[in-house]
Amino acid sequence: MVAYVLRELGQSRCGWAAGSQFVYSQHCKSLRGLGVDEERIDAVRYWPAASCFSDTERHVLAYTDCLVLQLGRAPDALFAELQRHLSDEAILEFTYITC
Repeated sequence: MVAYVLRELGQSRCGWAAGSQFVYSQHCKSLRGLGVDEERIDAVRYWPAASCFSDTERHVLAYTDCLVLQLGRAPDALFAELQRHLSDEAILEFTYITC
């Protein structure tokens, strides 16, 4: 279930960052279906200032911003942090799904 929540957080953030109301709203619905509370769903829009996310979720959201807003450029330090929390396969799957 954790992997699904991370994917949906990434996809909802992707929708918000890219300006796609459809993608954002559809993945917010999916987060609700996974039992994520409204505070966290709303905070996807302003995640750097929100304290409701775990370290893993914060790194996934930062990586999502790199994928969407920095055209895939992610600092090595951020990628190293992702690798502390997720397997290489999980990072690859997340990257593919989010992009």
